[in-house]
Amino acid sequence: RTMVCHRDAVTDPMTAVDPRRTTVEWSSAPVDRPENTMTGLSFRRGAGAWGEGMAVMGKEAYTARFAGHWAFDGTGLTDGEPFARGALGYETDACALEWTDGVPRATGVDGTPGSFVVLATADLRHWREYGQGGAAT
Repeated sequence: RTMVCHRDAVTDPMTAVDPRRTTVEWSSAPVDRPENTMTGLSFRRGAGAWGEGMAVMGKEAYTARFAGHWAFDGTGLTDGEPFARGALGYETDACALEWTDGVPRATGVDGTPGSFVVLATADLRHWREYGQGGAAT
């Protein structure tokens, strides 16, 4: 068996045969279920560095924003401390954020669940010169 997925309904031959079996990006019709409604994150708020821009990946790091969370137990990290330098890939996902007293919170305006907790961020707006500026959360 071979599974083929299309990013656009126009290119998927199943669109004309059985629209229920059309494959597209989650956020596109006919699915209309953006991935961040399930995972909290989306490429639409994320960043991407392609081609020669991929060289920047090794220089980037996350910044701990909620170091008291159990996911960071035993790491010794503190809020505001960079970590995982070089771990970011050429494409990242993020959610819509608002900052209150230096603490990022998911706004939910993009469909991210209200219970989503931001543990770390990476400001990648400068990646726009390499492809798509944004963030990683």
